[in-house]
Amino acid sequence: MGDPAEKTCPDASRRGLRDAPTPLVPPLTEFCQTYIVKKPLGLRITKNTFQVTHIDPNSPLRGLVFLGDTLSALNGKKIKKYETIEQILGEKAERVKMECQHGGFSCSKLLATTIERVHVGTDLDKPAGRIVSRYAVWLRFPDAENHSNSLGLTIKYDSRERLIVADVEPGSLGSIHLSPGDVIKEVNDQPVSSITMFIFNVNKSCVTTKTVKLTLECLAGGQEIHDEALVADDAVDIAVQHLDQEKLKPAKYAQRSG
Repeated sequence: MGDPAEKTCPDASRRGLRDAPTPLVPPLTEFCQTYIVKKPLGLRITKNTFQVTHIDPNSPLRGLVFLGDTLSALNGKKIKKYETIEQILGEKAERVKMECQHGGFSCSKLLATTIERVHVGTDLDKPAGRIVSRYAVWLRFPDAENHSNSLGLTIKYDSRERLIVADVEPGSLGSIHLSPGDVIKEVNDQPVSSITMFIFNVNKSCVTTKTVKLTLECLAGGQEIHDEALVADDAVDIAVQHLDQEKLKPAKYAQRSG
């Protein structure tokens, strides 16, 4: 079957590939694609590396080109300087032929599938009866000057004091593999318990390695994890205890008449 890292791909969906351990930065495959689209492109591109750093919600390339991709040619002409892009896009033609180098900027891998557990009391965990999947997601930051909120995520606490993805900016780097309701457990294999810790580790990776690894959990089958109607912790604990008591009661059978 080969090395697990060989099974990763640049546009892997959040479905498991292998259950073996994976390196921090798995090798990602680069490939080119060509599109003929109407102008304007609705992209923000760096002037030195020609990488895509922003995608407008109304861009004709939305869903085709992603953050971190590189614009390599326009109308068959290789891009070597930013002035070439301005010149070709400034022409009167309604459409433009664009060659894009997908940079292998992200991938994901299923680590395990297990039963979600609800914390009851101080040192006791109870199974909640829902199947959750744990994923590792690797994201490579584009070569952008402004690293503020590079992932495009809004993080919040839920009633169990977990870090939950509250919102994902459309077209952002985080929108490829994360969705609202995902529970963030680790950043670069380090457990995170606060929003400040999450932001610090992400910013550190953005500046140093330009790659971050997120470990997250979501309901198996691609559904979102939602807290039980966003109720308080004591209400969740009481409900779980009541459910356990009901399971211990003997079953009642109706008597047949006649």
